[in-house]
Amino acid sequence: MPVSRLRPAVASSELPRSNAATYAAANVIDGSQSTAWVEGVPGLGAGQWIAIYLGDVAQLRGLKQVSGIIYGGYEKSALTFQNNSRPSLLNLEVLVDSQPIGVASVSFDDAIVLESEIAAEFGIPVTSYPAQGTLWLRTTIARAQAGKKWEDTGISEIRYNLASSNPHGVREALMPFARAVNAKSPTEVSAFTTIPPQRVLNAFTNEDSGETRCGLEEMRVITDAVVEVPARYGENGNYFARFVYDGFRWRLKDFSRWGFEWAETE
Repeated sequence: MPVSRLRPAVASSELPRSNAATYAAANVIDGSQSTAWVEGVPGLGAGQWIAIYLGDVAQLRGLKQVSGIIYGGYEKSALTFQNNSRPSLLNLEVLVDSQPIGVASVSFDDAIVLESEIAAEFGIPVTSYPAQGTLWLRTTIARAQAGKKWEDTGISEIRYNLASSNPHGVREALMPFARAVNAKSPTEVSAFTTIPPQRVLNAFTNEDSGETRCGLEEMRVITDAVVEVPARYGENGNYFARFVYDGFRWRLKDFSRWGFEWAETE
């Protein structure tokens, strides 16, 4: 088991950093499609893998599936995407410690994609697993499409969701927060965060309609101690309220942005 809470993303190899960028495993979970993990062995990287920490399985009560979307290739720009290799087939495994509990494969049809992005959704059912241990996801390059300039194969982002789980009773714990936002109650909002309440309310207010609303229906469970709740949709990406379990209760720590802006050059 290569990953942990302190090392949430680890890879079998990494392309050494350049003057322009880094290619570390952590880039696939940074919320930006403009960064990427790029494997660092000769050739197209078949057999190279990246592992992501998902949490303590004992806390992920009710887990039935690990789902998500993978953005293959290095999507910093259209030119970067075309110059670098991108995966055509990935093998996915969900594991508890060293025991696989679910497998899947995802393929990318390079013949019909745009010249700047490929993405594939996945869903990995898990029906039986140990009561204790660390849950993690391993993604292995099975095949890749060579880039115009380099053989290095990249993956820009892996977005995943443990939606059926309910770690530390998060769904019940955040209902009062959702009600507080919908009621525009600064006092009740402040019970969940040190962020100024008005800033929180503004983050959940639609710029067009002026409606302030928080719903938990699309909450994304990232690990046993981190969840994201949709806050606002913007032109260049989506914004989420990120809650973290501190050992006693769920607290709103910050807001994250999911999206990217194309660079003009490589």
